[in-house]
Amino acid sequence: MSNGKHLVPINSNKPNLILIHGWACDSNIWKDFIPLLEEIFVVKTFNLPGYDATPLENNFNYDMDSVSNALHKQISDIEKPFVLGWSLGGLVAMHYACKYQNQISGLITLASTPCFMKKANWPGIPVADFEKLQNNLLTDVKKTIKKFLLWQVHQHKNYQHLLQHIHQLSDGAFIPSTKTLLDSLLLLENDIRDAVQKLPCKQLHILGEIDPIVCNGWDKKLFTNLDKSKITFKTLPTAGHLPFITNATQTFEAIKEFVEPLCKQ
Repeated sequence: MSNGKHLVPINSNKPNLILIHGWACDSNIWKDFIPLLEEIFVVKTFNLPGYDATPLENNFNYDMDSVSNALHKQISDIEKPFVLGWSLGGLVAMHYACKYQNQISGLITLASTPCFMKKANWPGIPVADFEKLQNNLLTDVKKTIKKFLLWQVHQHKNYQHLLQHIHQLSDGAFIPSTKTLLDSLLLLENDIRDAVQKLPCKQLHILGEIDPIVCNGWDKKLFTNLDKSKITFKTLPTAGHLPFITNATQTFEAIKEFVEPLCKQ
């Protein structure tokens, strides 16, 4: 959860926004993006269970329900926030929106999908690649995370500079246990496509055209019959898996365009 340094004055009329990070990083990943968001939001960050110094509760069952409940426990006193998640955090945000749909103002995801795994007629991560990632994690955590970061950025021409910048953002970040990394990785096996289609709240999904992990065409696979007034897809042509870093202004403008009409209702 935010330590308070990202909060604007408490009497602000700005809407609330909860940020949920992705796998193998913590809320430090948002450092550069938060100042942009604070132009229109009161921003709070949420660390996935085990991704900060707060001990996990005894016998914590690391499944999507438990993670959503942990999030709700921390933000239940925040009035109707928008919930924004990146990558795995986007999947968590979608699940949270399904579980607590009457308590949020809207759902926003960045480089995410309601089903990360490859299925029949559905683009995603092949099972063999996912199992390899798990096995590598058990063998060498640091090397596996390094490869995972490279996987996210290698399609960018300046990927080495981008990698260096990510390391700078993550400097001083809490290092989760191997078990937490593995347990949180397994959350990607959740398939919540049906539930997301039925969400009554407004949704914005921002995708990157050159994202090597999340296919930017999944919207056409799932939402062909959905009420287009409830859901917006925005694909950024030069963005990959980190649009809030590589295409921060475009990402912010898409979020602003989505949120402002809702705040006037």
